Amino acid sequence: MSNIYFKKRIKQPSNPEQPIFIFDNTLDISLSSLLHQILPLCTNFYIISEFVDSRFDFQYGLTNHAFCAAINQLLQDYHSLVTTFEYQQRTGQLTLQKLWYLLQPSIKTFATLSRLIIESKKMKARGGQLINLIHQQNNLFGGDTKTMELFEYLLEKAAQPYLEMVGNWVYKGSINDPHSEFLVVENKRVHKENLKRDFNDAYWERRYTLRKDEIKPSRNYKSRRSHEERERLRSSPDSFLSSVPFFLALSTEKLLMTGKYLNVIKECGIEINYPYEEKFYYTPNEQEYIEMIDKAHSYASTLLLDIMIKENKLFDHLNALKRYFLLGTGDFMSLFIDTAKEELDKNVIEVVPSKLVSFLGIALSSSVSSRDLMKDNLSCQLLPNNLISQLLTILNIKHLEKEKADKIKAKFTGKNMFVYQAKNPIKSEEKELFEKIIENENQNQNLNQNENDENESDENIPMLDAIINQQQPNVTGFDAFSLDYEVKWPVSLVINRKALTKYQIIFRHLFNCKKIEKQICDTWAAQQSTKEIDLELALLGAYTLRQKMLYFLQHLQYYMHFEVIEQNWKKFIARLADVSSVDELMLYHNDFLDSCLKECLLTNPRLLRIMSKLLMTCEIFSTHTTRLTESLTVTKHDELPLESRLPSFSSQYNDSLSDLLTPKENQEHLKSIEDHKTRFSKRAQRIDVQTAHVHKMFQEKGYLGMVRNSEEKFIFHLGMLIKSLQAYTHTDADPHMIDLITRLDYNNFYSKFFDSEEFKELRRKNQSSLLFKQK
Repeated sequence: MSNIYFKKRIKQPSNPEQPIFIFDNTLDISLSSLLHQILPLCTNFYIISEFVDSRFDFQYGLTNHAFCAAINQLLQDYHSLVTTFEYQQRTGQLTLQKLWYLLQPSIKTFATLSRLIIESKKMKARGGQLINLIHQQNNLFGGDTKTMELFEYLLEKAAQPYLEMVGNWVYKGSINDPHSEFLVVENKRVHKENLKRDFNDAYWERRYTLRKDEIKPSRNYKSRRSHEERERLRSSPDSFLSSVPFFLALSTEKLLMTGKYLNVIKECGIEINYPYEEKFYYTPNEQEYIEMIDKAHSYASTLLLDIMIKENKLFDHLNALKRYFLLGTGDFMSLFIDTAKEELDKNVIEVVPSKLVSFLGIALSSSVSSRDLMKDNLSCQLLPNNLISQLLTILNIKHLEKEKADKIKAKFTGKNMFVYQAKNPIKSEEKELFEKIIENENQNQNLNQNENDENESDENIPMLDAIINQQQPNVTGFDAFSLDYEVKWPVSLVINRKALTKYQIIFRHLFNCKKIEKQICDTWAAQQSTKEIDLELALLGAYTLRQKMLYFLQHLQYYMHFEVIEQNWKKFIARLADVSSVDELMLYHNDFLDSCLKECLLTNPRLLRIMSKLLMTCEIFSTHTTRLTESLTVTKHDELPLESRLPSFSSQYNDSLSDLLTPKENQEHLKSIEDHKTRFSKRAQRIDVQTAHVHKMFQEKGYLGMVRNSEEKFIFHLGMLIKSLQAYTHTDADPHMIDLITRLDYNNFYSKFFDSEEFKELRRKNQSSLLFKQK
């Protein structure tokens, strides 16, 4: 009948998917009606054949190849049916009505396939997207048994290559994905060696990742979703556009982690022999996939934990970090400060690192850690800036990222968007950052509002950029000193450079407090040498201030050691008892470090600045006081005090001694006594003269004024610290700050003073002085 009563014509040559047929006007109406019902089969056959021929190309992927192979099998069955029709037509057994009746199953099948193929080409579906599309079409159009069987057949065939990739990943940790279809992406540019030296390295997060268009399941993948949530995930339009097949949507995170664990084990040189390996086949029962992946995840997680804890002694490393970086046993640090003081007092450029390593080794060998094997992993490090600059730089990253984000945002929004894009082409990483900005815009808006409120109430503090950008030519060895720790793979996953940097920040803060406390104690020792000079009234203010500073430093250190570090360490160890995966271990470890940083007041810029000014005031006071008291010492090597040189002989002892000595020796002995008495008399006169001279020097050089100024600054900044702690306690509900307030303001000693007119006047004075300096 073709070319007699109707002809095929391509409506659009550029789009051959929509062929049409032109009927002869002389054709009988009844025949025309039957042909109108049969010919859509031809159109659908054309669309299906063209799709199968084109999708066998390499670039369309294994899933499309399997899908086309399944359709090709259906086309072969159809060709067999056409052969039968041709035989019947030749023998005169076939009529048009009979043909229409026998083609009913094929018409429905081809209509379903054509609709599926058109959607697939429109979406350019491949991999998990194609599997999800078939599942979607089944939910929408699979109303009868035959259609559902057709979709199940297509799903089984199309999913088989994908399931083989899943098996290789969860059983062997390998990715065989030549066409980039699998839900896990490997980034070969990320290497594990960077974990030990790069702070921003994210090997664990970036080496193996999920494709960006997947559904992001709950972070706690151990939890079970409700039936309603499962149905929502399955029926969500986004799930069908996802690269993750619908039957793996509930196990995505576990599947990713299982392969990551196996890869870490392989990089340790250990062969993987999974004893419960089963081949993955398609099944509509998602629970079977969940159980198989759960079993593989449990095996990989347990094996990796055993390798880390038992073979690589992870807990010993963690205990060593607490012992040395968190000063769990701080005796070695006191010894180190005493031996390395002269070297660390130099400018950081002049410090010899090899000497510091030698001093550290001596201190460790002389401490309770002398038999600790992990001490060999310790080393010394000199950083380019002091702790405050390092912390303020880290805390300022958010501000710098916001500025960069605003510039990138200008490429996507605004009146001159197209002009800006023409002059400044948009980079792919900038587009990713922009999408991240948009995603977190509401959350960041609230966070930025809180920061703005804090900055408005902190007008007396200089701008953060000015502090960070200023040069620091006078950084001493004490300011730059830090410890470092060497770990090997796979422990470096947990103790990576980011975690070590957090340990270093806490250590530098504790080390600085310890150093200043020792300086205050040295000030006390130096002041003991001036007892012979009548300076009690002159130095009374310095004695009082020294004791206040010592009280502050000792209670601050006690709070950090016993109420922050020890308490958080106990919680951390308790959580490790129930840890079931490396991810949980890393999460608990980071939570421990973040809690310590926060509770040690190292994450709040305002509290950090106030704390730095307090410590700086203590250090300046102790340095000047020690230098002054050392210059006032009247005792020289050849003029020791009389009591230390004159023998304490009684008269009876002297008489008995004279009987034992010869006349010449006795005469020399009496002469020595007379010489001592003469020198003592001269010394007493010299002390009186020097006392008057020192009093005069105090007045001329303004030492007493320096003491008063230091006390005013110390009390002012301590008051600001306590008031800020009280404010954050009320707004942020941080209970740890209450403990510190109680220690620093025992019996409300300072609170009562802060409410007095004297403190208000002191505050106005400091604010006026600060404003003058800023101008």
